[in-house]
Amino acid sequence: MGEDTLNDDVLMAVKAKLQNAKLPIYKIVSDNIDHEVYARIQTKDHNNLSIHWTHQYAVRDKVVNPTLETSSPQVDPDDLQLSALLPDRGVQQNMVHQWAVFVSRIVTKYIPAFQNFQKDVIWHIPHEFSNEMSVKSDMTEFDMFTKEESAGEIGTSRASMNRCGKTNAAKGVHGHYNEYKDFHSREIEAHVCASFMDMCEMVNIEDVNMKLNEKKFPCRSPECNNTYTIHSKRVRHEVMNHDLKMEVYVEDERDKFGYYYCQFPSCGLVFSTKQTQKRHERQFHPNGNFYAPQIEQEITTGFEEDFMFNYHQAKLMFGLILMAFEDAVKEGDGQRLFEIYKLFLLLKKANGHTKYAYATLLYLVKICSIFSEYEANRLKWNRFYNNHGGKGKNIPLDLKKEHQNKQLKKMWRALGPNLNEKNAARLAGTLDSVECIMQSVDKDCKVTERKSHRAVPKKEEAVYQLFQFQVKPFAMHGLQRFT
Repeated sequence: MGEDTLNDDVLMAVKAKLQNAKLPIYKIVSDNIDHEVYARIQTKDHNNLSIHWTHQYAVRDKVVNPTLETSSPQVDPDDLQLSALLPDRGVQQNMVHQWAVFVSRIVTKYIPAFQNFQKDVIWHIPHEFSNEMSVKSDMTEFDMFTKEESAGEIGTSRASMNRCGKTNAAKGVHGHYNEYKDFHSREIEAHVCASFMDMCEMVNIEDVNMKLNEKKFPCRSPECNNTYTIHSKRVRHEVMNHDLKMEVYVEDERDKFGYYYCQFPSCGLVFSTKQTQKRHERQFHPNGNFYAPQIEQEITTGFEEDFMFNYHQAKLMFGLILMAFEDAVKEGDGQRLFEIYKLFLLLKKANGHTKYAYATLLYLVKICSIFSEYEANRLKWNRFYNNHGGKGKNIPLDLKKEHQNKQLKKMWRALGPNLNEKNAARLAGTLDSVECIMQSVDKDCKVTERKSHRAVPKKEEAVYQLFQFQVKPFAMHGLQRFT
């Protein structure tokens, strides 16, 4: 009875059990909270308070792969190739595919002729851990740290702000971020609608897309009765199912319907745009010998550069990049966010934001080199918080912290002069419980959504006011036919 039962064998058994057990892993999120308390009557012992405390919480990781290497870095930093940190061709192709999804969402939402296709649109881009990211996050509150050491114009867009009445956005993204973000989202949606309408030869948003009403294209195989609304799909069906190659590239790069031939001999497929043609040739005929005519260069020599189109094209592209970033966060897609950061690295460096570029570079180097495979996987995928559960409901961890800071400051203000370290810490530990109580009360009172002065009751109204002024820049003039 008196012998010490804690020996090496017991310790080894406990260690082995812990190694085999699936222990939860948490990520700690912290932020400074600056708060001012003004005394109504100042005395020697009762003065104004300038509070600079730190609050933090822990959120349980949803993606943990214990089979990955944990002891050594993936690549020595000296051996890391810069190509691993930059957006390669695969990243660019993935970005274009995402843009196609965003365009389909916007077009089916705002243009009446395409609204009946809403049920066929991809609203949640799937990824490897879609199911895990749709689960409600598990959060744990921590105590306060109360040590004081923690203290520390676009011309056309401006005109668009006036047209849609969003003049608060004119004060800039730094001072009025939410107002500017709302305006920028509506403007990009208007750009998408305008460019898509120009492609479909639609003058007004209420017009019917003439290409939808075009005659059907029947399969040209005698034993097949299939019909198609798009010529390129008919050709693909004929090639894949009947080995019937009637659209073979010879001299002219387009067929009689205006579709681009694949320039690889004997391929037989056609494409509606030059971009899809080139992408197909890169993917399926990487080593092929193509005949590249010099028609484009000869035709474009006599045209002047179209600055209006180039500006709106660049603005549309940048808006779609931001849209891809927001969608990746909502879906909790760490891999897609990692690829977008590669592109942001170049944008931040090119525009002189060296500190943001360095922070982005450090994040990329950690995942590609410094961290072990296990740590890199945690950093890439466990960056999101899902408050209620469901797909497309994720927010960044730091945004969740800002929400907590706002709620915590409201509770501190209610204490008035009674605020001290002990009371502040007690309130900080109740944030999660208070939030659950408020959600329960809202549910009992049938309050399904909280609206603020920034909320837009009808987004369509702002988009309709903007898109009619964006159609002209996308008209077919200047060099844009060949860019």
